[in-house]
Amino acid sequence: MSSKLVTHCIGVPSISRDYGGPARTVTGLYRCLKDFKQLEAMELWHGYSQDPVDIPGIQARELSLSNLATTGLGKISRDSLVHDNGLWTPWNLMLSGIALSKGAHLVISTRGMLEPWAMEQSSSKKRLAWFAYQRTLLTRASLLIATAKEEVDAIRALGIR
Repeated sequence: MSSKLVTHCIGVPSISRDYGGPARTVTGLYRCLKDFKQLEAMELWHGYSQDPVDIPGIQARELSLSNLATTGLGKISRDSLVHDNGLWTPWNLMLSGIALSKGAHLVISTRGMLEPWAMEQSSSKKRLAWFAYQRTLLTRASLLIATAKEEVDAIRALGIR
């Protein structure tokens, strides 16, 4: 890898305030990293939002699944770092899948979505997604970010190291 990352992409399915914690923390992360000198390009990508979102100091790019595929395939390379914030959605699947297919460094923030209580929500859909793609994405990621020891324990209980 070169000394500079070509693109640091932070992705989240939505930055609408109704989306909850990730919408707030991801925009804060973007603000902190956007002037980091080792990055040639810094982008915040998000999925479709019901309401137009305008957050002062944030240059976010709304990408549907189809234009996420087009943009991601064109912008992401082996010298890219892609930081996916979330699991389970088609949007997260597409972003992580593109990153891995291009050989980029994939970081996934699980955001509590693997905690036992969270796994019980829509459990049959999550079981299907787990075996179809989610476990593979997590095991192939360069780094997983957990925000508490309990979250680390939940991730390890699922066999992810």
